[in-house]
Amino acid sequence: MTAALDEIQYVPNLPSVVKYLADNYQIKFLLTGSSSFYLKNYFTESLAGRKVVFEMFPLTFGEFLGFRGIPYQLREQFADMRFDPYEFERLKNHYEDYLLYGGLPGVVLEERPSARKDILNDIFSSYINIDVRTLADFQKMGELQQLLRVLALRIGNKVDVTKLASVVGVSRPTLLQFLEFLEKTYVIARVPAYAGGDKPASLGKKLYFCGNGIASILAQVSEGALFENAVYNQLRRYGKFSLPGKRQ
Repeated sequence: MTAALDEIQYVPNLPSVVKYLADNYQIKFLLTGSSSFYLKNYFTESLAGRKVVFEMFPLTFGEFLGFRGIPYQLREQFADMRFDPYEFERLKNHYEDYLLYGGLPGVVLEERPSARKDILNDIFSSYINIDVRTLADFQKMGELQQLLRVLALRIGNKVDVTKLASVVGVSRPTLLQFLEFLEKTYVIARVPAYAGGDKPASLGKKLYFCGNGIASILAQVSEGALFENAVYNQLRRYGKFSLPGKRQ
């Protein structure tokens, strides 16, 4: 028997129930949720060797085209990803749409641009009013929203925690808590620099959003920043990576 449960982050005692049923009745569970923050901080029951964790991100551009029924040539290997001027002309308008609205399935399937913005605004509102209030104990919700707008304007830039804390009007420890929460709830991603095994942690991290659509409704993000953000998200499916640091 298999049971599927969605949005498990809203039921704090669920892990204990799942463990009991899995151990005593051999029930398999398919559990989905929108927060690794929950899994890390609340899923304390040990299921070592009995669970497999999958992370799902917004659609890639190829998946975006597939959802819209647009044929394209799938190229999995970097060696095959050569520039094709004919494909560029055929797909460039679709890619511009992808840059602006991102790859959330509900947004991709909506044909009306104005309705896409409404869906994105509704998703963001639900995140603030449900996810954040349920999963975190933040007192400064206005400052968190202000931080998100500031971060959207800093896509592709290194994160200066001290400066961000000053701009948003919170302490440095609070700012770090905000950033960790936003990363663990799949809103932003921070990419570390790499300059050798002895000091990568000392170098600044570059900031990206996990989806272009949310970033574009938070601020007037430049086309260049949206393009870089989309490239980052397309590359991340190939595995974790670091950015080159300055040589000493």
